[in-house]
Amino acid sequence: MSNYYVESHCNSPTVRPLKVSNSRVASNQGSEKGFTMIEITVALLVLMIGLLGIASMQTYGVQATMKSHQQAIAMIQAQDIADRIRTNISGLRSTQYTNAIPVAAPAPTCIALAATCTPAQLAATDLFNWQTENASSLPLGQGSIACTDIDAATVATLEAGSSCVITLRWDGNRNGAVGLGCSGSATDLACLRMRVML
Repeated sequence: MSNYYVESHCNSPTVRPLKVSNSRVASNQGSEKGFTMIEITVALLVLMIGLLGIASMQTYGVQATMKSHQQAIAMIQAQDIADRIRTNISGLRSTQYTNAIPVAAPAPTCIALAATCTPAQLAATDLFNWQTENASSLPLGQGSIACTDIDAATVATLEAGSSCVITLRWDGNRNGAVGLGCSGSATDLACLRMRVML
């Protein structure tokens, strides 16, 4: 910045030195300060809080995606056994699908096309394969089937109009839950239920 200014009188310009107030120069120099440590600390604190919030949201998003994926698998598994039941309606009517699920592969397995199985044998194979798939597809995955006979006098046979509830349970939070109440609490396994009408 120049310390001179031009003063024009008529046709003869005159160059004179510019007078600057010492107090103003001193004031400008005094106002030029950097950030203090307190300001930097506060800025870093705000930044850290924001980053922690972003990390928390991302963790929540991953968990929500995982739970949604598990719910979709459980729905597929419930639909799978429902389809198996519909193809073996004789086994269902004779309450074969409400029996205890085999812990070992039944014989015959009824998988080969040439296999000739009774409705009870087919139901046992269906239940074993279904439960095996539940355990491999979901954390601590397990399933059960409970049927309600529309005619209480014929408990051994399910008549038309009776219904069955297919229940899938799994450890959705991976916290070691073992409860079977399907209450939604942290101690209960996550549940999905599907009703099938005869």
